[in-house]
Order: sequence, then structure tokens, then C-alpha cells
Amino acid sequence: MQRAFYPGFNTQVVEMDAAKGTQLGASLIEDEKMIFARLCISHYIQVLFFAIERGDYPNLVKGYYGMDGNQTELPKLGKESDIFTWGENIKNGEAALIANSYPAMTNPTAAQVAAALLEFNTTHGTQSASVESFDKEQEDVAALIPEAKELVTDIWDEVEFTYRKEDFPSKRANCRLYGVVYSSKSKATITGTVTNASGGAALEAVNVEVTESGESVLTIADGTYSLGTGFFGAVTLEFSLDGFTTQTFPIDVHEGGEITQDVALVAV
Repeated sequence: MQRAFYPGFNTQVVEMDAAKGTQLGASLIEDEKMIFARLCISHYIQVLFFAIERGDYPNLVKGYYGMDGNQTELPKLGKESDIFTWGENIKNGEAALIANSYPAMTNPTAAQVAAALLEFNTTHGTQSASVESFDKEQEDVAALIPEAKELVTDIWDEVEFTYRKEDFPSKRANCRLYGVVYSSKSKATITGTVTNASGGAALEAVNVEVTESGESVLTIADGTYSLGTGFFGAVTLEFSLDGFTTQTFPIDVHEGGEITQDVALVAV
């Protein structure tokens, strides 16, 4: 059963991750094109305002673009719908300019704005399709989760049954090989001080982590830390801080135990 289920599940997860990567890539391209389209629209309208101020166009041409005659500020272009709306307004406004025998706008031209808007619209469609694809892949994985949980529970039950007659430390160690981990409400406590190997100064914000469980804590200003863990047996304690070489230490943790582990980190 395990061999039959895992390949299909793994394939679905791989496909979901690939779809997520595609979506992220499409979103980055869409953002880039949106920023450029917004820039073209805002520049067009600014140049229009300057041309009106110089007397190249009468103030009434603002109405061609759907603007009030008193408007002197750029329109809001924060949303995608704003960009599409004002792209259409510029298209219609430019047509009205020409129809009324006014010279076409330049730097940028309405055609340049339309080209930027077309690119944005194209990438927007691609990004929307990638979102739908990623959503579908997530749904496919989610549909397999109940079966995966049931299978994992069956495996754990079988592992515990296999090692049921061994003494607890041995049972715990063997079960851990299959991902069956025992945790107790009576946690062990690991304490210590982290210093700079060069000079012995205390190091603050060092991440101290039990790698097997992910339990972690940061050292405080005087370099000390206190980390509670419910993960017992042979564990790995990791100390990491930017600019220093990460160090790991194997320690043996017992339920309710108190362990001291001091460390001197070496600068990179």
C-alpha cells in the first residue's frame, strides 16, 4: 500500500510546487508590466497638463479624457482596474483630440500607452491562468491528505507494535527511525551562554535550536539562553548567528532533565 500511494502523492506535490513557481514568475512579470503601464499613463497625463498650461491645448480637452476641467492632479492608478480605465480614457481622449483637429500627444504617444497596456493585459491574463492552475494543484494534493494521514497512522501503529516489548529508551530510538517521536509534558531544560571565541564577549540573538524538533530560542543581551524541549534521547543542538560559523553539538536529553551547554562561536 505504501509503495502504491507515495509515487502518486509525490507526483502531485511536485506538480503543485511547479505550479507555484510558475505563478510566482508570472506575478513578477505582471508586476513589472503593470508598473510600466502605470508610468506611461501618468506621464501622458502629466504632459497633457503641461501642454494645457503652456496653451498648446484649451482646458476643455480634459473632458475628452473623462476629467473635470478643474482637475490638476494625477488620477489614482493603484489598482489594476484603474490602469485599464485610464488606458481606455487615453485612447478615447486621443481620438477626440484628432477628431477636433488638435495635434496628437507625444512623449509618450497614445500608441505607446496602448502598447504598454496591451503587454500588461497579456501578462495579467497569463498570471490569472497560473493562479487557477496552482489552485487546482493545491486541491489535488488536499484531496490526498486524508489518505496520507490514514497511511501514516497505520505505519506508526505498526512501528509501535513492532517495538512494543523493548525497554523505552530503545523503543524510542528505534521508533524515531520511522518518524515516530515521543514527547512529554515534562520538558527537559537546556541552558548555557554563547560568547565570541575572540575576546569572550557575550553574543545576543544567537539562534539555539533542537534540529530534530525545530524548538528554538534566541540568546539575550548577556549571551544566555534557556530552551525547553519535549524531544528526548540523542538530539542535535545547533547554534547560529550571521557572521559566525554555525556549530552543532550532540547531546542526550532525558525527560525532566537539566543540561548545560556553553558555546564560543568563531567569526567567519
